[in-house]
Amino acid sequence: QPIQCALLSADFYTGVSIIKINDIIDSGDILMTKNCKINKHDTYTSISKKLINLGYKCLIEILSKIDYYTVNFKKQVGKNATYTKKTGKIDQGVDWNADAFIINAKIRAFAGIKKFTVTNNNISFKIIETSVIKKKLVGNVGKIINISKYGIDVFSGKNILRIKKIQFPGKNINTISNLLNSNKIYFKIGDILI
Repeated sequence: QPIQCALLSADFYTGVSIIKINDIIDSGDILMTKNCKINKHDTYTSISKKLINLGYKCLIEILSKIDYYTVNFKKQVGKNATYTKKTGKIDQGVDWNADAFIINAKIRAFAGIKKFTVTNNNISFKIIETSVIKKKLVGNVGKIINISKYGIDVFSGKNILRIKKIQFPGKNINTISNLLNSNKIYFKIGDILI
Protein backbone atom coordinates (compact mmCIF):
# COMPACT_ATOMS: atom_id res chain seq x y z
CA GLN A 1 0.00 0.00 0.00
CA PRO A 2 2.90 2.49 0.14
CA ILE A 3 2.50 3.25 -3.58
CA GLN A 4 -1.22 3.92 -3.27
CA CYS A 5 -0.61 6.08 -0.19
CA ALA A 6 2.00 8.15 -2.04
CA LEU A 7 -0.35 8.73 -4.99
CA LEU A 8 -3.38 9.47 -2.79
CA SER A 9 -1.29 11.95 -0.79
CA ALA A 10 -0.09 13.66 -4.00
CA ASP A 11 3.53 13.07 -2.97
CA PHE A 12 6.24 14.15 -5.40
CA TYR A 13 8.59 11.31 -4.47
CA THR A 14 8.55 7.73 -3.27
CA GLY A 15 11.52 5.44 -3.04
CA VAL A 16 13.37 2.32 -2.05
CA SER A 17 15.24 1.56 1.16
CA ILE A 18 17.55 -1.39 1.75
CA ILE A 19 17.77 -2.17 5.47
CA LYS A 20 19.40 -4.75 7.68
CA ILE A 21 16.80 -7.05 9.21
CA ASN A 22 16.50 -7.23 12.99
CA ASP A 23 13.85 -8.31 15.53
CA ILE A 24 11.66 -5.19 15.18
CA ILE A 25 9.77 -4.47 11.97
CA ASP A 26 11.30 -1.77 9.75
CA SER A 27 13.83 -0.67 12.37
CA GLY A 28 17.12 -2.16 11.15
CA ASP A 29 20.12 -0.15 10.06
CA ILE A 30 19.73 1.57 6.69
CA LEU A 31 22.16 0.42 4.02
CA MET A 32 20.84 2.55 1.16
CA THR A 33 17.92 4.77 0.14
CA LYS A 34 17.03 6.06 -3.33
CA ASN A 35 14.24 8.43 -4.31
CA CYS A 36 11.90 7.95 -7.24
CA LYS A 37 10.07 10.97 -8.73
CA ILE A 38 6.30 10.67 -9.10
CA ASN A 39 5.10 12.32 -12.30
CA LYS A 40 1.57 13.68 -12.67
CA HIS A 41 0.59 10.82 -15.00
CA ASP A 42 2.13 8.00 -12.95
CA THR A 43 -0.15 5.22 -11.80
CA TYR A 44 0.21 2.32 -9.40
CA THR A 45 1.46 0.18 -12.28
CA SER A 46 4.04 2.66 -13.60
CA ILE A 47 5.39 3.42 -10.11
CA SER A 48 5.59 -0.32 -9.35
CA LYS A 49 7.74 -0.86 -12.42
CA LYS A 50 9.98 2.10 -11.55
CA LEU A 51 10.46 0.86 -7.98
CA ILE A 52 11.18 -2.72 -9.07
CA ASN A 53 13.92 -1.46 -11.40
CA LEU A 54 15.27 0.94 -8.78
CA GLY A 55 15.19 -1.77 -6.09
CA TYR A 56 17.06 -4.17 -8.37
CA LYS A 57 19.79 -1.57 -9.06
CA CYS A 58 20.08 -0.74 -5.34
CA LEU A 59 20.34 -4.39 -4.39
CA ILE A 60 23.09 -5.05 -6.96
CA GLU A 61 24.98 -1.95 -5.79
CA ILE A 62 24.70 -2.77 -2.09
CA LEU A 63 25.69 -6.41 -2.61
CA SER A 64 28.85 -5.32 -4.40
CA LYS A 65 29.70 -3.01 -1.48
CA ILE A 66 29.10 -5.77 1.06
CA ASP A 67 31.63 -7.93 -0.80
CA TYR A 68 34.26 -5.23 -0.26
CA TYR A 69 33.11 -4.28 3.27
CA THR A 70 32.42 -0.70 2.16
CA VAL A 71 28.84 -0.42 3.37
CA ASN A 72 28.05 2.48 5.68
CA PHE A 73 25.24 1.53 8.03
CA LYS A 74 23.00 4.34 9.22
CA LYS A 75 21.01 3.86 12.42
CA GLN A 76 17.31 4.54 12.20
CA VAL A 77 15.86 6.98 14.71
CA GLY A 78 12.57 5.46 15.85
CA LYS A 79 10.89 8.78 16.59
CA ASN A 80 11.50 9.87 12.97
CA ALA A 81 10.04 6.69 11.46
CA THR A 82 6.90 6.99 9.37
CA TYR A 83 4.52 4.26 8.32
CA THR A 84 2.07 4.04 5.48
CA LYS A 85 -1.56 4.53 6.40
CA LYS A 86 -3.91 1.76 5.40
CA THR A 87 -5.96 2.87 2.43
CA GLY A 88 -9.05 1.03 3.64
CA LYS A 89 -11.85 -0.17 1.44
CA ILE A 90 -12.10 1.87 -1.74
CA ASP A 91 -15.49 2.15 -3.39
CA GLN A 92 -15.28 1.32 -7.08
CA GLY A 93 -17.77 4.01 -8.01
CA VAL A 94 -16.91 7.68 -8.44
CA ASP A 95 -17.97 10.28 -5.90
CA TRP A 96 -18.57 13.23 -8.22
CA ASN A 97 -18.99 15.51 -5.18
CA ALA A 98 -15.26 15.15 -4.47
CA ASP A 99 -12.59 17.44 -5.93
CA ALA A 100 -11.41 16.24 -9.36
CA PHE A 101 -7.86 16.05 -7.96
CA ILE A 102 -9.04 13.47 -5.37
CA ILE A 103 -10.94 11.44 -7.98
CA ASN A 104 -7.92 11.50 -10.30
CA ALA A 105 -5.58 10.45 -7.45
CA LYS A 106 -7.79 7.44 -6.62
CA ILE A 107 -7.94 6.33 -10.24
CA ARG A 108 -4.14 6.62 -10.55
CA ALA A 109 -3.49 4.95 -7.18
CA PHE A 110 -5.55 1.89 -7.99
CA ALA A 111 -4.92 1.58 -11.74
CA GLY A 112 -4.45 -2.08 -12.57
CA ILE A 113 -5.92 -3.16 -9.21
CA LYS A 114 -9.44 -1.73 -9.07
CA LYS A 115 -11.54 -0.21 -11.79
CA PHE A 116 -13.80 2.74 -11.19
CA THR A 117 -17.12 2.04 -12.88
CA VAL A 118 -19.69 4.64 -13.85
CA THR A 119 -22.94 4.47 -15.79
CA ASN A 120 -24.32 6.67 -18.55
CA ASN A 121 -27.76 5.97 -20.06
CA ASN A 122 -27.76 2.44 -18.60
CA ILE A 123 -24.35 1.65 -20.14
CA SER A 124 -21.60 0.93 -17.61
CA PHE A 125 -17.94 1.52 -18.33
CA LYS A 126 -14.68 1.62 -16.42
CA ILE A 127 -12.61 4.77 -16.17
CA ILE A 128 -9.00 3.92 -16.96
CA GLU A 129 -7.18 7.26 -17.30
CA THR A 130 -8.04 10.81 -16.31
CA SER A 131 -6.55 14.23 -15.79
CA VAL A 132 -7.73 17.39 -14.07
CA ILE A 133 -8.65 20.76 -15.49
CA LYS A 134 -8.35 23.37 -12.77
CA LYS A 135 -11.37 25.63 -13.26
CA LYS A 136 -13.89 27.22 -10.97
CA LEU A 137 -17.21 26.51 -12.61
CA VAL A 138 -20.59 25.79 -11.11
CA GLY A 139 -22.76 22.97 -12.36
CA ASN A 140 -24.34 19.62 -11.61
CA VAL A 141 -21.73 17.13 -10.39
CA GLY A 142 -21.27 14.23 -12.79
CA LYS A 143 -22.53 16.30 -15.74
CA ILE A 144 -20.65 16.10 -19.05
CA ILE A 145 -19.79 19.66 -20.11
CA ASN A 146 -17.52 19.00 -23.07
CA ILE A 147 -16.52 16.15 -25.38
CA SER A 148 -13.44 16.41 -27.59
CA LYS A 149 -10.62 14.27 -28.93
CA TYR A 150 -8.83 15.08 -25.65
CA GLY A 151 -11.52 13.51 -23.48
CA ILE A 152 -14.85 13.85 -21.74
CA ASP A 153 -14.96 16.78 -19.30
CA VAL A 154 -17.15 16.19 -16.25
CA PHE A 155 -18.14 18.53 -13.41
CA SER A 156 -17.02 17.40 -9.97
CA GLY A 157 -17.40 19.00 -6.54
CA LYS A 158 -14.39 21.15 -7.42
CA ASN A 159 -12.56 21.43 -10.74
CA ILE A 160 -13.23 19.32 -13.83
CA LEU A 161 -12.28 15.70 -14.39
CA ARG A 162 -11.21 14.85 -17.94
CA ILE A 163 -11.80 11.19 -18.79
CA LYS A 164 -9.21 10.14 -21.38
CA LYS A 165 -9.52 6.34 -21.55
CA ILE A 166 -12.38 4.01 -20.77
CA GLN A 167 -13.29 0.34 -21.13
CA PHE A 168 -16.71 -1.11 -21.85
CA PRO A 169 -17.45 -4.60 -20.45
CA GLY A 170 -15.75 -7.30 -22.53
CA LYS A 171 -14.04 -4.73 -24.77
CA ASN A 172 -10.52 -3.34 -25.08
CA ILE A 173 -9.43 -0.09 -23.45
CA ASN A 174 -10.20 2.85 -25.73
CA THR A 175 -9.23 6.50 -25.86
CA ILE A 176 -12.08 8.96 -26.17
CA SER A 177 -10.55 10.09 -29.47
CA ASN A 178 -10.90 6.54 -30.87
CA LEU A 179 -14.51 6.33 -29.68
CA LEU A 180 -15.34 9.63 -31.39
CA ASN A 181 -13.76 8.36 -34.61
CA SER A 182 -15.95 5.23 -34.51
CA ASN A 183 -19.05 7.38 -35.17
CA LYS A 184 -20.96 5.62 -32.40
CA ILE A 185 -22.60 8.00 -29.94
CA TYR A 186 -22.01 6.85 -26.38
CA PHE A 187 -22.03 10.26 -24.70
CA LYS A 188 -23.44 13.71 -25.22
CA ILE A 189 -23.00 17.03 -23.49
CA GLY A 190 -25.47 17.30 -20.63
CA ASP A 191 -25.47 13.56 -19.77
CA ILE A 192 -25.06 12.83 -16.06
CA LEU A 193 -22.62 10.07 -15.12
CA ILE A 194 -23.52 8.03 -12.05
